[in-house]
Order: sequence, then C-alpha cells, then structure tokens
Amino acid sequence: MLKKALIQMLDDPSNLQYGHLLFNHPLVGGMGNNTNKRPPQYISSKMFSQALFDIISQQYDEEIDIVRHRDETDGKVKYQEKNPNQRLSTDTMALFEKSVQEMNYSTLKELLWSFYTRSNGDREKLLVFIEDWYNAYMDRVSGWYQSSQKNKLMIVGFALTLFLNFDSIHMVKSFNQDNHLLAQVVSEAEKFNDNNPNREKNTSNEKFIKDVKSQLETIDELKLPLGWSCETAPLSWIFHKAPVSVKDDNLKQYVYKRNYTPCAQDYFLYGLGIIMSGFMLSFGAPFWFDLLDRFINFRRSGKKPKN
Repeated sequence: MLKKALIQMLDDPSNLQYGHLLFNHPLVGGMGNNTNKRPPQYISSKMFSQALFDIISQQYDEEIDIVRHRDETDGKVKYQEKNPNQRLSTDTMALFEKSVQEMNYSTLKELLWSFYTRSNGDREKLLVFIEDWYNAYMDRVSGWYQSSQKNKLMIVGFALTLFLNFDSIHMVKSFNQDNHLLAQVVSEAEKFNDNNPNREKNTSNEKFIKDVKSQLETIDELKLPLGWSCETAPLSWIFHKAPVSVKDDNLKQYVYKRNYTPCAQDYFLYGLGIIMSGFMLSFGAPFWFDLLDRFINFRRSGKKPKN
C-alpha cells in the first residue's frame, strides 16, 4: 500500500518515474526485506525528503555541468559551465534548482519549484516543505487504507460471528434477565482492563496465545450464551426435541421459548442479532477497547452503591 501510494504521489509521465526511483534509492531500498523482496513498510518523512532531494538533484548530473553565480549587473542568478573535473555536489541547491527548471512542465514540477522559491535557497527549509507535503499525503493514505480494509474486516467480523454463534440481541436479553451473569461479566471486564494497561503494545506470539486461552477459559466459566450446541438455537430448532416446559425464572422461560418453541419473531431477531454482531465485530478491537475504557471509567465515576 505504501509503495503504491508513493508511486501515485510521484507520478510524473512528463518526466521520470520518480516513485520507482525513490524505492531504488539506497536510503529507501536498503530498508526493504531482501529475503522475500518486499518493499519497506515504513518510510519516515525525513528519509523521504532526503531521498527525493537526491533524485531530483541528480537526474541531470551527467547531462548538465553547471555552477550558480549571481550576476552583479542585474542581481539575477545565472549559470555557467563548470570544470567537468569538479563535482557538482559542491552546490546541491544550485543543482536542485537547475534540475527542476530543466523538467518538462507538470504538476510535480510546479510543486517542487514552489517549495524551492519559498525556501529562499535554504536546503533545510526546502526539506521541511517536502516533509510537510509527505506527512499530509500520508494522512490521506491512512484514510484510503482504512477504507480498503473495511470489506475485509466485514468478512472477518461475520466469519467470527458465525463461528461463535454470537447473537447480540440474545446476549443483551440474557444480561437483562440475569443480573448475576451481568455482574460477573462486568467484573471480568474491569479486571482485564486493570491488568492490561499496555495492551496496545506488540507482544510475542506465545504471550498472545496464552492471553487468548485465558480469555476463552473465562468465557467458558461465565457460561455466556455463545457457541454451537444441539440444545441451543438455531440447531435446537432442527435437531433437538423440546424437553418438558420449565416454569422457574424468567431467564429459563425465555431460553426455553427461544430454543424449542420459536415463533416468526424469534427467527427474525436471531438473524438481526447475527447481522448486528457481524457489523460490531468489524469495527475492530481498538474501537471496543476504547469503548470499554469509557464505560468502566463512567461506571466508576459515581458513588459506589452499598449493595
């Protein structure tokens, strides 16, 4: 994605393929993975500006041998031939200026020339202008990347929903009718939030797998209404006969009706719950971690009840 974005950013059919030249530059190309021939996954703004400055300055290095001087008669900057035995890099800004002037007209040429004129011949200022341009463009690329990942995240969200048989409407109804289960889930959420203050940092695969197993064990202990079973909807609608009706608490009556004597409304709510769960999971973990933080902080902000 980064390589594609930078090639598009530096696309200049009227001149050279600056995007490909950028990835061939030693500063950038040296950061790639030579084993699988993958381009670098990150390029800093400073590295980008320096590499682009070198590419622009050196594109006419072999064709033009110039030196910049100021004519005392009119004060304008002019150029004259330089001793071929001397290196042009002694005045890199002069070389950059002349290289941009020699470019065919294009949007990129106008942009680079604008940066040069605003820098007043100061190389550091010129590099800062290029860095700001790069950072602004990368902000847009981040938005493009997020948009391109939405469909993939949607597929993953619905796949995980079906794998877990996660009916969010059924989950909410179960919480509303079982205060003990709700209290247990809230307690585990608070404990997880307190014990993982740095969860956004990268962890090893072994620790990640260990954490996942721990959370799955916690979910199993809580007896959350998740997973597939012939005794729960929707498999109970097909493969399991209804046991003797129960008349205990509201939760058991609700579960019995949903699993064994469903009506059209139950079918509709199950499908709607699966769709809602798929959309919610497609938001990704960071969204729900932030929401969990806000919920817990809001819950703790008031006076703790006596009971």
